[in-house]
Amino acid sequence: MHRQSPLRIGLVLGATLCFASAASAQEEQPITLELGGRLGVAARADQPPDFTLVDPAGLDLEVAAYIAPRPAFSLGLAFQHLGLGRERSAASSFGLFEVSRDVQALWAALRLNLDFADRAGLGLELGPGLAWQGLDASGFLGLTDRPTRFTCSAGGSANLGLRVGASGWVSAGAGFALTAGVGAEALQLSSDVLDGCASGAGSTLMLGIRLGIAYRVDVRPAVHGGGATTPTRVTSSGSSALPR
Repeated sequence: MHRQSPLRIGLVLGATLCFASAASAQEEQPITLELGGRLGVAARADQPPDFTLVDPAGLDLEVAAYIAPRPAFSLGLAFQHLGLGRERSAASSFGLFEVSRDVQALWAALRLNLDFADRAGLGLELGPGLAWQGLDASGFLGLTDRPTRFTCSAGGSANLGLRVGASGWVSAGAGFALTAGVGAEALQLSSDVLDGCASGAGSTLMLGIRLGIAYRVDVRPAVHGGGATTPTRVTSSGSSALPR
């Protein structure tokens, strides 16, 4: 009978233990669900095609959900309300009016998580989206003896957009984190007249800064069956359960 050498047996046992350890570590990696909200201000970085920009700033409000199948990255979906500022037409025999604009956008996102400590981290984000523009116009028709005051509102169909951003967070305990970030949204909006009211915003670049709060929970027990979800603290090597 052929006898196995001790060296060969040791190599086989070592390889088996390494594979078992790697499989166990993969099973123990958290699946982190993150729910968050952000509030900030954004400003238009370009000029409108038809009117004069008199107020470039607008409200930036967002709610988002992210799932991190691995600590290194997250996949997300976000809804954003974004003010595009206020524009004014030139005075003419036709009239004078102002237009306030906003956008409702739905974004998909890939975020790289660059966590460098057990209670803080950074994220880099990129994603496409769909944006629906709206406007409210008011002013006077005909700057003659009897100008006529008018108001109107209109909305447009979905247009494409692309966003990039960077964010940071610090743990606030019990699964909560305080967040801050900057971002840019490139919106390919229509410049056609909307519902006979006023022309659309056209291609727009918005730059914004926002603050927020997020809640993170490890949903791995629920995904793998059985067990309650646990608030997590994201670390450079994964997520660890936080004391309740």
